[in-house]
Amino acid sequence: MLDNALQILSLEIKWPSGLIETFNNLDVNATIKATEGSGYEILNIIPSQKIYGCTDPISCNYNPDATLDDGSCSYIDSQTIVGNASSSFLSTETYSYAIGTESTASWQVTGGEIMSGQDTGQITVKWAIEEMGHISVTESNDTCSSLPVSIDVSLGADNLPTN
Repeated sequence: MLDNALQILSLEIKWPSGLIETFNNLDVNATIKATEGSGYEILNIIPSQKIYGCTDPISCNYNPDATLDDGSCSYIDSQTIVGNASSSFLSTETYSYAIGTESTASWQVTGGEIMSGQDTGQITVKWAIEEMGHISVTESNDTCSSLPVSIDVSLGADNLPTN
């Protein structure tokens, strides 16, 4: 990694033919084109710039100009999914997540089906005949999102619905 280097002291290229060429003292922001046995030429291309910042587009402080992630990304504070973590095959359960007033909740369920509530803070799920179910939710508003929050739901034959 070049980090804050201003110069590449040595670049060694091992060509498929077996030829090894070494180029010294290259500008770190230059774009070069190396040709086997013929050296290199500096191309007239705007060099890549090192711009540190948040590179995650769903974060609250995404920097579209950033080329290197600096670990500064921030997100909507995640909440907890509330609901039964143990249920029965073919049962219907309600799960909730406290979202902000300007937010929506994007729910995903495996091992069951969302019957109602997508984009809201509460969903109703009908579980299938699976050993495990999984629920995840991501809160979003006009500018950013939370990181996904999830729970696993164990499913079994106890307390099966009667109809």
